[in-house]
Amino acid sequence: MSKTRYVLDEDISDDLIQSHGEFTIQGYDTLTRSLFQSENIIQQVNHKKVLNKNLTNYRLKWIRESKVMYSRVDKTAPKKRFEYIETIKDYEARYRAAENDF
Repeated sequence: MSKTRYVLDEDISDDLIQSHGEFTIQGYDTLTRSLFQSENIIQQVNHKKVLNKNLTNYRLKWIRESKVMYSRVDKTAPKKRFEYIETIKDYEARYRAAENDF
């Protein structure tokens, strides 16, 4: 089993978008979810795709052949939260199976 979680000092979402391309996004507060309806999620800046800077509390997700990657950002908390998580694709099922073996 493998799940790796990194707690970061800054938001790396734009770098991940450049590296991994298409993603899904989930909003964790009313403001962020309402921005999904009223503003573009992706903007072009200096010929690069970047995330809308008005988004404040969200998770980006990339699914690849053998792994799933997440960028979790919460700019609303007193101490801003930036995390990057990588898991093997069926991590949750394997984890539950291992728990049931005990």
